[in-house]
Amino acid sequence: MKPISEQTLQALELVAVPLPQGVMHPLQSWKVQRTILLGSTLLGVPAQANIQYTYLGTRALNKRDIAFLNITGKCAACAARA
Repeated sequence: MKPISEQTLQALELVAVPLPQGVMHPLQSWKVQRTILLGSTLLGVPAQANIQYTYLGTRALNKRDIAFLNITGKCAACAARA
């Protein structure tokens, strides 16, 4: 059960959007680096995820303002540690 809970926690951490300080404006971008585990918990390979978020603006949905983001990124395997 532990590997499944670790994968779930990693997935939640990866989709959590860290917000920059201050007021956000449409088309404002910010970057975040996260270390993730590619593959299974037992045989995974550590990787660096370089993620860019771009705030696109808001629109009303069911009488609430919803923020829209564009999320892009790449992963690179971390160098083997000696």
